[in-house]
Amino acid sequence: MIAEYNSSCAEIRVYQDAKTSRVNFYLVIVAAVIASSAGLMDYVNITSLPIIITIAAFLLLLLGIAVLNQLIYYFHAMTSLYRRLGRIRFWFLKLDSEIKPYLPFEPRDDRPYIDPQSFYIEYRVGDVIVIIINAALASIGVLSIFYYFLPYLSSSISLPIGALIFLVSWFAQKMYLRFKVRRIDRYLRVAIRFSTDNLDTPKSNEDV
Repeated sequence: MIAEYNSSCAEIRVYQDAKTSRVNFYLVIVAAVIASSAGLMDYVNITSLPIIITIAAFLLLLLGIAVLNQLIYYFHAMTSLYRRLGRIRFWFLKLDSEIKPYLPFEPRDDRPYIDPQSFYIEYRVGDVIVIIINAALASIGVLSIFYYFLPYLSSSISLPIGALIFLVSWFAQKMYLRFKVRRIDRYLRVAIRFSTDNLDTPKSNEDV
């Protein structure tokens, strides 16, 4: 059982490192595209520039959505593993009830708790930087389409449109993450075995 506990902890670390590397990879790609676009403007016809920006923005947005889905998977996997660790702690507590005051975490398998109605739940699942960049890319891509067909569109019109698209994209990601969290919560609830707040302290072998 100790080997299982250590293996689960190691797997959680792997998922945490993978989560960080996915986000960093996405940020590097976005930064590289932005940096290269400055030099590209000298070689591109100004009339075709909006369509190039649109293609680049939507390609990066597809990558951002893929990264967001990976973060959802890592959240699911790590939450499941953390709850398994709580189950293992409960098993040790059954063997010896005297260790209960020394346990750093509760011996139960419904923690960490998932509240799909929490205002900040999407930021626990996804990365706020990824969400912001995805919303900005959607706004840039749509505005570039507007400028391609309406090259003389004034900033007094384009800026409110861009802000509206940003907010809609942000809200769409928020709702998507909440939908995924509800599915994850329903799935993980089935596996809960020791969730009662008033669990009786198991007797140790010496008390039997």
